[in-house]
Amino acid sequence: MKRWISLCLVSLIGCAADVTPPPAEATAAVAQSAPDCTPGGNYLDATLPPTPYFTGKGPSAGPTQVFVLYVDPSVQGEYVVYLADHAAGKLVWGARSKSATLSKLTGWLGGEPLITAVNPPPPPPPCPGCGDDFYARFTLELALRESALSAQAAAAAAIPKI
Repeated sequence: MKRWISLCLVSLIGCAADVTPPPAEATAAVAQSAPDCTPGGNYLDATLPPTPYFTGKGPSAGPTQVFVLYVDPSVQGEYVVYLADHAAGKLVWGARSKSATLSKLTGWLGGEPLITAVNPPPPPPPCPGCGDDFYARFTLELALRESALSAQAAAAAAIPKI
């Protein structure tokens, strides 16, 4: 008897629920608010810029740019730094440094927005349509996530304390 009553209630609630799809405008708004639907698939055409040894000079970061510094996965004992612009989807500048001169590079970066990823992940197996340069995509993805975290932190900081 209890099962029959439960079944009737579920049926009534299910029939009363509005299951009409949302209007196209609402769906488009949700899609725009969540552009990062495919981790790793946001910057398929990204390429690494040239990375000469750091000379003591470089550009400053703009509003949608951040420096990303990590161990060079292809040259042991060296580090690479890139200026990543996640909004434009490109790496606008790059440099490298040997471990012995890393303090010169990090000292110059002292006042700039910086992400330090000590050891980048190994590249995954190639996939169709994923682009050729895993580390360029990795660097831009890191910058994209950092900007989202910074926006969330700023919003949280703006909440008045009670």
